[in-house]
Amino acid sequence: MENNEASKQLLIIGNGFDLACGLKSRYNDFFYDLYKENPKNYRITESKNYWFKLFEGLVKFDEKSTLGWTDIESQILTELMNVDFLYNNNLFFNIEPQMSEDSIKAYISRFILTIADAFKYYDEDSVLNTFVVLTQTLHKIDILDKRSTFDRLKKDLKKFETTFASYLNNELERSGDDYLFNSSRLFDKLLLQNHLSRHNQYNRTDIGNNTRQIISFNYTQPSLYDSIRYIHGNLENKNIIFGIDYDSVSNLFNYHPLEFTKSYRILENKLNSRVSISSDIKNILFYGHGLGEADYSYFQSIFDTVDLYHGDAKLIFYWTQFGDQDQYIVQVENVVRLIEKYGQTFTNKDHGRNLFTKLLLENRIIFVEIDAI
Repeated sequence: MENNEASKQLLIIGNGFDLACGLKSRYNDFFYDLYKENPKNYRITESKNYWFKLFEGLVKFDEKSTLGWTDIESQILTELMNVDFLYNNNLFFNIEPQMSEDSIKAYISRFILTIADAFKYYDEDSVLNTFVVLTQTLHKIDILDKRSTFDRLKKDLKKFETTFASYLNNELERSGDDYLFNSSRLFDKLLLQNHLSRHNQYNRTDIGNNTRQIISFNYTQPSLYDSIRYIHGNLENKNIIFGIDYDSVSNLFNYHPLEFTKSYRILENKLNSRVSISSDIKNILFYGHGLGEADYSYFQSIFDTVDLYHGDAKLIFYWTQFGDQDQYIVQVENVVRLIEKYGQTFTNKDHGRNLFTKLLLENRIIFVEIDAI
């Protein structure tokens, strides 16, 4: 275990970091560029790619649309569940593709309603859409073979990842030196903490400017910090991944599509870490991460490492106001969900239920607004 100052600080950044630095890095920005603005840039010949076809039908290009960073990965989970459902109940054998969509939907709806308790996670519109896109993009022989279908979806997903990487590279090229300059300034705001010195929640010396433990859930490489772990790969190494949370596999599937989990993809892509999370971390800083389900396992592991309930680690959640929605309220709601879910893992259920209250009473959960770059 390291005993230096840096070992006591951990900064976790998500896509909001890149947005604050001026990149158009939302999935909705990517979809707009892919399907509307510059489709020729991608040489789209992907009419038979499941994920290209799926999202082309799902996304809405509305200025008020805020398709979040975690939403694509949530959709991947939904699609895999739907495919598993269709196979487990032999619906591919009982529905003929030449049937109208209304007839197919009616059949699926009746089936779900008759066994509603067992299949409460499924929505007939979503299952229907999965069925339709599969029949449009896969050969019939593949659809009749469950293993081949999942193999094809994995292959298509890798192409989808590569296309998203191309979009981000184009965005970085458009940004020029601005992104590196802005990200350096933002790191200074997050790590130096000068604006927090007026608060008495912790000593200024607790957060030193030598902090070097950073976990990034982004694919961009914003600075030359030595100790950034790119959880899901990065553009330079051409190994970015999309995936689902490992815990979802055992809880929601009869067939376990392990090859789509982030844990599997990390091993598959040989994404080794240069940063080990030490148990003596005193401040865990968050900025720009939606704290969604797809990444929950990482947070659980970190909280376990620092023994969040019995320890003294503080959770500091930064937020920046943008748009019409109150981002403070959004952040609070996300944090409450995260802490409550983590509390459910406790053997001592009383401790689990009062975890959030305990953190508040001990001034170990803190919300801080910072200005955008």
